[in-house]
Amino acid sequence: MVVDQAPFLKKALSTCKRLRNELHKKQALLADFEEQDRSAFQQWYNRTQGKNLTQNRELREEINAYQFILHHLSRCAYESFHEFPALYEELFERKKNGSLFAYVSPRAQAAADEDHECDDEDDEWDDEFEDEDEDD
Repeated sequence: MVVDQAPFLKKALSTCKRLRNELHKKQALLADFEEQDRSAFQQWYNRTQGKNLTQNRELREEINAYQFILHHLSRCAYESFHEFPALYEELFERKKNGSLFAYVSPRAQAAADEDHECDDEDDEWDDEFEDEDEDD
């Protein structure tokens, strides 16, 4: 049985053209929003909420500083309690000076130095084997 597909194809083509026109209209609206409305919204948002945004940013920075201090004091209290008061003073002094995040605990520094020494030893060890390979 042969079915005439012309009406179905015509309806599908009509639907496709309608949807394509809607797509182009919506793409134009999106482009307009991205070019004009978004920047206008950002300007309005910064103008009306700028003070709150600045305050939130400053509070986040302060929270990060206190979390950093708490982390190091907690480790110190666990590992060597007798150094706690000196570390407390040092961290809060660094916070006042603005150099808090430059602090590296002595144990972390020693571990980093040890890792660096191990890397140097590995390099020397590799050099020894390269020399032996060249001799062969």
